[in-house]
Amino acid sequence: MDLYQAVKAPRVHHQLMPNQVGLEDNFNQDHQKALEERLHKIYYLTEGDTISGVQAVRRLPDGTVHAASDPRKYGVASAY
Repeated sequence: MDLYQAVKAPRVHHQLMPNQVGLEDNFNQDHQKALEERLHKIYYLTEGDTISGVQAVRRLPDGTVHAASDPRKYGVASAY
């Protein structure tokens, strides 16, 4: 998985109150099933229910810099 794939991957959201687990569309079905088997209360996030925005920068051993911006927030990646 490259940096951009990691940033745009479906996310899970949980907070203590209410005791529910929110899943983004296309969340891994095996992981979802495992949560349900453990009796987690699941709800599905709609497109407008973004839970966070991520920006990431990675420097490779050869000095190359890769940057990625979360498509949920319409950001732009940059590095220098």
